[in-house]
Amino acid sequence: MGILDQTDWSGVDDTQQGDFTPVPEGQYTIEGVSFEDRSGTNSYGSGNEGIDIQFKIVGPTHENRRIFETFVLTGSNPTVAISRLKAFARGAGINVETTQLTTATVEAVMNRPVEANVGIEIGGPKSDGGKYKDKNKVTSFLSPNAPAQQPDQQQGAQPQS
Repeated sequence: MGILDQTDWSGVDDTQQGDFTPVPEGQYTIEGVSFEDRSGTNSYGSGNEGIDIQFKIVGPTHENRRIFETFVLTGSNPTVAISRLKAFARGAGINVETTQLTTATVEAVMNRPVEANVGIEIGGPKSDGGKYKDKNKVTSFLSPNAPAQQPDQQQGAQPQS
């Protein structure tokens, strides 16, 4: 018997599906929780390759909210994505002067707290006439000794269900 065979949804309110609005811009502690290699047949459709990383906010507010980042490592300008991955690894305590960027390096930085500035990327039009929703984006990964800033507290904590 699987987990679904043991789960009871009677009494669960299906209108409470969580808050997916972007968190306020500011500095947060985040952790990479998973990544997916997007190479070969699993690439982005453009022929470019890279990785997708899912981050979890661990504080100071909005714990467990998620941020999804794509790092395109091929194409006309992979330097930006590579520098962002390097800053992420440095922020997680990896000595980037003596460590190469490998799958093992990315695995090593998962579940390590990193200070990061988080912004909001404004959504735009979709090809089907709809609109992409606004979403959070890591604007920069900070070195371990960077000065702390507090996120905008005007909207208050909105934990994700």
